[in-house]
Amino acid sequence: MDEITQIDRKIIYELSINSRLSYKELAKKIDSKKDTVAYHVNQLIDNKVITKFLPVFSLSKLNILTYKIYFKLQGLTPDKEKELYDYLVNSQKIDWVVKVLGQWDLFIGLYSKTPLEFSKTKDELLSKFNDIITSYQVVQMADQTIAFGRDYLIDKPDVIYRKEFVFISQNEKTQLDLTDLKIINEIKNDGRFKYLDVSKKIGINEKTIRERIKKMKENNFLQGYTIFIDPKKINGFTYKLCIYLSDHDQKRFNELIDYTKLNPNVVRLIKSIGPWELEIELEASDILKIYEYTNQLKNKFSTTIKQIDISIMTDELKLNYFPGNY
Repeated sequence: MDEITQIDRKIIYELSINSRLSYKELAKKIDSKKDTVAYHVNQLIDNKVITKFLPVFSLSKLNILTYKIYFKLQGLTPDKEKELYDYLVNSQKIDWVVKVLGQWDLFIGLYSKTPLEFSKTKDELLSKFNDIITSYQVVQMADQTIAFGRDYLIDKPDVIYRKEFVFISQNEKTQLDLTDLKIINEIKNDGRFKYLDVSKKIGINEKTIRERIKKMKENNFLQGYTIFIDPKKINGFTYKLCIYLSDHDQKRFNELIDYTKLNPNVVRLIKSIGPWELEIELEASDILKIYEYTNQLKNKFSTTIKQIDISIMTDELKLNYFPGNY
């Protein structure tokens, strides 16, 4: 694909906030024409800059636990690498698979209803690939996980307000029945679904589907709609900062979180239970910007931050926002 244009950047920004915008709505937001917007969106899809449109669910409302395992690997021959990634991508139990440079070689993530369910999946994986795993670290997402719009793509006058999608919080729980689950399983990988198409596929009338989805929005279980992109296609990577704390004062920790939210390159913010307490994911075209930001954090929160590890997420092979086996 040719270099990303300013129109492309505006489109990606708007769709990362609401991927269900029509071409007409999108054109109005970026001061363009409907046909022009349609052309650019289709080009972004065809060139795999935009890789998926999808709804965002707050999984903590279902008492779903989110775990990640970070691996250091050895002896990864081409055949063994193919076997490993085929297994991970095709597994219904694993929902996130990323190739990594830096502190680790591989990230995976999975949703579980109980710690025992997670432990069984982990043990199966370790047993199957014991010969190539030299070390690993288990991390559980804690009580706050937020994704943001891609404010870095546009010339925004300030970043006081940023669109947030909350995956994990301490909000009250919700209940889903069989009808809800049928709807979710039909739309979970298609944020631009058509109500009539969903109705025909699952045999539930369109009015009921609209009412159920509206209810999911009203109780904040359905947080909204966003897109996946390949940062490499816009000359960038996703960087993960794992932050270890030396001071666990809650007020100072909240100040750190609020400060990170102001960085327009931050796309995800994750409180963790593990060897580190906070993860920050940023999309950027220049690793020097990441090192500069890391130093800013260390200097501004010198009594709070003990250590920051940096990893580069080079290839995101799989990412589901709803459990594949729920």
